[in-house]
Amino acid sequence: MTTPYDTIKIAGGDTATPRNLEKRLAAIAPWLHSGAAFLDCGCGCGEYVRALRERHAVNAQGVEYLADKVAQAKADPRVADHVRQGDIERLPFPDGSFDTALLNEVLEHVPDENAALTEIRRVLKPSGVLIIFSPNRWYPFETHGTFLKYKFAPPPY
Repeated sequence: MTTPYDTIKIAGGDTATPRNLEKRLAAIAPWLHSGAAFLDCGCGCGEYVRALRERHAVNAQGVEYLADKVAQAKADPRVADHVRQGDIERLPFPDGSFDTALLNEVLEHVPDENAALTEIRRVLKPSGVLIIFSPNRWYPFETHGTFLKYKFAPPPY
């Protein structure tokens, strides 16, 4: 049986290479506080989950769609209990569970980005922060140096 995900071709490199991981963790760090509930949506093998838990004392959890990536995460005892298989359009968490959520070059890979963003908003606390890294269509001719900060109104429900 095919799913909408089967029609999306995975491309690009891994964002958890050492230099890239360090650069992105530095960008994320100002939004973190010890003990915060953090959700990595599309967490791959859990590299960011591990780094956030170990270096920032953040209660990081990860959701990954691909079974082989989840199996790799489960083989690492540092993240085995903190990564689960799932679909970010249907997250297995109660409303308002997380202080921060991360979409690290994931949004362009989901079949319905509006459904994914709505679901992530549901699991974020009212004051929650969503961090998005996404490819730039002008890369490599324009740098990834733009930061946007928005304050969202509470959901109407």
